[in-house]
Order: sequence, then C-alpha cells, then structure tokens
Amino acid sequence: GDIPIDAGSLSDQFKTENDTRMIEAGCGPLKSTKALKDLEITDYDIVFFAGGHGTCVDFPTDEV
Repeated sequence: GDIPIDAGSLSDQFKTENDTRMIEAGCGPLKSTKALKDLEITDYDIVFFAGGHGTCVDFPTDEV
C-alpha cells in the first residue's frame, strides 16, 4: 500500500525542497509498496528500516 507520512514531517519546519518536489511529482516511490509478508524474504540479504518514530513504534506493532 501507500507509505504514510506523518503530518508533522510535512510542516514548514521540517519539509525540504526535495520533499516538495516529491509531493509535486505524485510521491511515486511511496505508492503501492509491498508488505514484507508478501515478499520472498530469501531474495534479500538485508532489510533496512529507515525512519524515526514510525520505525520504532509502528513496525513492531503493525503487520508489515
């Protein structure tokens, strides 16, 4: 599914020019992503969870 973005991260205090360009381009890389449970995990050497609160709060509790 679509990767959610915390509204606070898109406030003028944090939003960068790169963020603005991605939003204007439609956020393509954040759309229609696959859940980890739907991937063949043996195809990967490593899975890197980038992020801050979303990574340490959402990933351990939500189905990924």
